[in-house]
Amino acid sequence: MGVKANLSIWGMYVRNDTIFDDMSIPTQVDRSILKDNILEECSEMQLLYTNWDFLKSVIDSWSARMLPTWQRIANALDLEYNPIENYNRNEDYFDTIKHTGTENSDGAYTSVKDTDTDLSNTYADSGTNSNTRNTSENETNTNDITTTEKVNGFNGDLTSQSMQPKSQQVTDQDQGRTGQIAESASGTTSNMGNKHDVFTDDTTIRDENHDLRTLNLQDTYEHHAHLYGNIGVTTSQEMVEAEIKVAQHNIYTIIIDDFKKKFCLSVYF
Repeated sequence: MGVKANLSIWGMYVRNDTIFDDMSIPTQVDRSILKDNILEECSEMQLLYTNWDFLKSVIDSWSARMLPTWQRIANALDLEYNPIENYNRNEDYFDTIKHTGTENSDGAYTSVKDTDTDLSNTYADSGTNSNTRNTSENETNTNDITTTEKVNGFNGDLTSQSMQPKSQQVTDQDQGRTGQIAESASGTTSNMGNKHDVFTDDTTIRDENHDLRTLNLQDTYEHHAHLYGNIGVTTSQEMVEAEIKVAQHNIYTIIIDDFKKKFCLSVYF
């Protein structure tokens, strides 16, 4: 009896390690992590397809078909929300109010202004001016100066007893100046005048207005609201338990389970 050859995904990968390079995966999935986990969990199971080229082609086409499902599951598992709130609503709406109609305005305006001004001004200016200035000046200078020059013999000492007068000069100077200045001025000024001005202003202003307007107005109100919380139909404990169940779902596990179902036989070596 002959021995039947069995191949696993690990054997295929050892033959050519590019078998998962073109497999379609969700954007949140790391290709290296997914590959390592498929090899680890499926290496003891027999493959459905034992031709390497055919197996790689089937993996590529099958993963492309499954990608939309995997991507939606991955997106759902990545949603951010408050696990103990079961009510979250956003409201955006606009209210528009329109105004239509006509507006008519008629009116007349008249203004009359009469101004008469009589201005008379009489003035007189007279006066007498007198100015006298007297100045006296006296100056006397006296100078008495005596100059004496003394000499000494060639063998004498420099004492006052041995010094003898050589020459003497006496100056007597007297100087005097006396003066007096007298100035006198007088005058009379006289100014007289008469001025008479008359101003007249007659102004009349008339104005009429006719205004007809068509109204087409619109008011828009914008409203934004975010409503969230617990409406009371589910307790917080129940929502926590549901969150734990959701957290147990793993996108890597889901893809590996789908791979097993598609490519592996339930036969272990």
